[in-house]
Amino acid sequence: MNESAESEMKLYLSLLLFVILLNISIVLATVVLHEAGHFTVGNYFECDDIKIVLYDADTSSTYTQMSCSPDTPLLLLALGCFLFVVPFAMAFLILKDNPMRHFAWVILGFNLLIGFGDIELLTKTSIIPFITGIIGLFLIVVGESLLINKYLLLIEKRL
Repeated sequence: MNESAESEMKLYLSLLLFVILLNISIVLATVVLHEAGHFTVGNYFECDDIKIVLYDADTSSTYTQMSCSPDTPLLLLALGCFLFVVPFAMAFLILKDNPMRHFAWVILGFNLLIGFGDIELLTKTSIIPFITGIIGLFLIVVGESLLINKYLLLIEKRL
């Protein structure tokens, strides 16, 4: 392999590693902010014994556990997942010409995907959680595609 091809391969591999590590960080931050939203709304409605479980080995899931009075609006507790995630996602849109701005779509999509369980508890039909999951996956794919495309364009300009 010639020197320029080897240099280009190293550049692409470093980009791949960078995007993977960034994705892992973004996903972990989104999970924490998602559960923190439920926690905060639960506190607002004076629920008792509120506890965030970031990983339950038995169910392989994350959740916020709490005991609320029967008149507590479950819809608002479920929608609490957007309380901190939406501002976090929108902060990425401030990065005007930076490829990382497309993480906003990944964050929102992932939040919808992990909110699948929250919505499933509220509805009697499985179609609404299914549609929410599809929208979440779509946003993740669009965000990742735009992110990778923008980085590849930057690499092309650099070469």
